[in-house]
Amino acid sequence: MVPSQDINDARRVFDALQRWPVSVVLPAWTRFRYDSSNALAIVVEHLEALESESPGYSDPETSYFVFSAQTLLGYGRCCGSRCRHCPFTARRGDELALLLGSATARS
Repeated sequence: MVPSQDINDARRVFDALQRWPVSVVLPAWTRFRYDSSNALAIVVEHLEALESESPGYSDPETSYFVFSAQTLLGYGRCCGSRCRHCPFTARRGDELALLLGSATARS
């Protein structure tokens, strides 16, 4: 059974995908471990930064500051630093499935 917090977090991701493109909501698969036990929590941290218009968030695993996709959009192009939420990086198209798969694998 999937924990209720994961279900609520998944709903938040779905809601965010109604407002923003995938390239803003979900990290590029080449720059993010979707199989991490904290993957959903990290995406939710990013959503909170987007919703509050904060420039980023503190990564729950490393405590590093991570720029939000919205902040990176302001640069106008990829800077080449391999940012987790770079909106200019191509997406595979199955990031949401990878994210939800990692959430259900933990349960």
